Amino acid sequence: MQKIAKELVSYVEGEVFESQGGVLGRVWPAVKPDTMRRKSRLRVVSGTQTLVASGKMRSNFKSDVGNKSLRIFNPTAYFKYHNSTEPRSKMPYRPMLLVNDVMERKVYAIVKRDIELKISRGM
Repeated sequence: MQKIAKELVSYVEGEVFESQGGVLGRVWPAVKPDTMRRKSRLRVVSGTQTLVASGKMRSNFKSDVGNKSLRIFNPTAYFKYHNSTEPRSKMPYRPMLLVNDVMERKVYAIVKRDIELKISRGM
């Protein structure tokens, strides 16, 4: 489970953010001009990259691993507002944690390798 958690956290922090949600099939709405001006004024390193001002949320995905389960989450206080499917009037829905085909294939490949390794060792 730890291998799966590490792979999925890496995927979310990397490919999901780099594609701005595109790999999940839901490209994030563009940054509003006011937000772009604010980021420029604050000299934010990410420039106009959506959902990255300080980088805190992007690099703060965690996992909670049990024997037969795992949970990927982000403890950053404002994460829930971006990822929530609740009705909204100001902040657009920008999902970061959705199960997609790529994630399923990653999990399948890790489990398959682990089973094959155990079989080859006679376990």
